[in-house]
Amino acid sequence: MADKERWALVEEERDLLDELAELEASTRARNREMAKHLEAIDERGTRWEAKLRAEVVEQQEAQQ
Repeated sequence: MADKERWALVEEERDLLDELAELEASTRARNREMAKHLEAIDERGTRWEAKLRAEVVEQQEAQQ
């Protein structure tokens, strides 16, 4: 393999590794955002469950 061909392969590999690093960084950023959204959804669900429990208790106390 000629040096020129070898150099072209080295440059291509370097470009691919750079692209891979960018893709990995953006994927990690999207994953962090998704985790924030999922945590917010979980928190809202927890608050709704607590609110519903309180309403059930109030309703049961009112019926007694």
